[in-house]
Amino acid sequence: MSQGHQINRVNDKYFYTTFLDESNFYGQFELFLSHAKYFDNIDISSSAKGVKYSLRKHIQFWKHIGANEFVINTIKHGYVIPFLQTSTSMSFKNNKSANVHSKFVNEAISELLNIGCVIETPFQPFFVNPLSVTVQSSGKKSLILDLSELNVFIKKERIKFEHWKVALNYFTNDCCQFKFDLKSEYFHYGVCTKQQTYLGFCWNNKFYCFTVLAFGLSSAPYLFTKCLRPIVKYWRENGVDIVLYLDDGLKMGKNKQEASECSSFVKTSLLEAGFLINMDKSIFEPVQCLEWLGLVWDSTDFSISISDRRIDNTITSLVDILNNFPNFTARKLAQVTGKVISMCPVMGNITSLMTRYLHWAIEHRVKWDLKLILECPDCVFNELTFWLNNIKRLNRKHLAGYSFPHALVYSDASNVAASAYSIDIDSNIFHQMWTLQESLKSSTWRELQAILLALMSFKNRLRNKCVKWHTDNNNCVSIVQKGSAKSTFARDSY
Repeated sequence: MSQGHQINRVNDKYFYTTFLDESNFYGQFELFLSHAKYFDNIDISSSAKGVKYSLRKHIQFWKHIGANEFVINTIKHGYVIPFLQTSTSMSFKNNKSANVHSKFVNEAISELLNIGCVIETPFQPFFVNPLSVTVQSSGKKSLILDLSELNVFIKKERIKFEHWKVALNYFTNDCCQFKFDLKSEYFHYGVCTKQQTYLGFCWNNKFYCFTVLAFGLSSAPYLFTKCLRPIVKYWRENGVDIVLYLDDGLKMGKNKQEASECSSFVKTSLLEAGFLINMDKSIFEPVQCLEWLGLVWDSTDFSISISDRRIDNTITSLVDILNNFPNFTARKLAQVTGKVISMCPVMGNITSLMTRYLHWAIEHRVKWDLKLILECPDCVFNELTFWLNNIKRLNRKHLAGYSFPHALVYSDASNVAASAYSIDIDSNIFHQMWTLQESLKSSTWRELQAILLALMSFKNRLRNKCVKWHTDNNNCVSIVQKGSAKSTFARDSY
């Protein structure tokens, strides 16, 4: 390291953040150090209520189940934010949404102060972040600390979440299920006192800092998932295969008795670990049909579907945008498109195929909140209309309906000709020579065209059959499943 970048040697108890000499030149280090000492001397353990310190009070359980040193230290001393580099002190104004919902912000801050998740400071924190308020379709509001500027300086961790695909491995016909949801999930984990000055905000000319893991911190999902792994491992060692997405857990048992025993064990261990359970969203009494991650898991007919709430919300958005067609913004169209794409687990690749022109329109925007100029308005209108007319019809996926293929088809294409051969349907053969113009097109186009022409040739014999198609072109597989940005391929993939 060059002489101009020597690290200041300071007391190790405050050495959670690296300050270079350039920062010290502006007095940043002394400012940070004074804040760190202030937070280090505050003791709110006696006044903290509810979620604050709830895990720390049950630290023996975490040691009992074999939690690693990182998890134990995080519970006892708070999370050490992994900064890649240190920012100078910054201050930002609150976002418009916070000012619009000022009454809610006042109530939220008062509640956070009461349970010790936020403290008021007599000075301006090192990093004053903007406040935001998000409003869900149900009308529920959430206070968010906008840490987008601070996140630039934080290490990005890779984490793999469990989701609906993992749950499918455990989902069986007539199985019984239960689920749980944690209350104030991120607030279970504190932030080390030396770094709480980075989680500051200002409201009504007063300064505050979060003392717990705040919504908006880019590394929060990684930390939360990593700290829950010991208890998931504990469950699985005891024969309980839980699927866990952040704070949403799901378990499926072969019968009600098995599910009931697992439910009791999981609920007890959550309480022993110190977690606060959201009983309003949890279902510990095993049932055969429940909603998890926006999907309805119904084992009585072995199917998954999108919840009525999400379907109705999407229909409302589609009606709104079609009534105002073509006068809408890119943001408005993106919101509708995102809702459709999110239904892929149930509706499959058609969510990609039948939003192709919607994506093109969004990508050609000038700005998010300006009126969108549509190059192909008819195509956009047709896709929106398609979803309005078909979204309910497509909303169920029967998992028992899959079977082994009734027929196999092999197709291939060269720059001279295309051919296909079918098995189990009278061993039919399709063959066609290319014209000069067709022979000059790309190999992907020729392979796609071979599939299309073979389908047209075999259509009567393939009707109502499950077909497995073999091609040696991976691009064809992707285009058939998801569509293509090239219009010539897109037409063939529909």
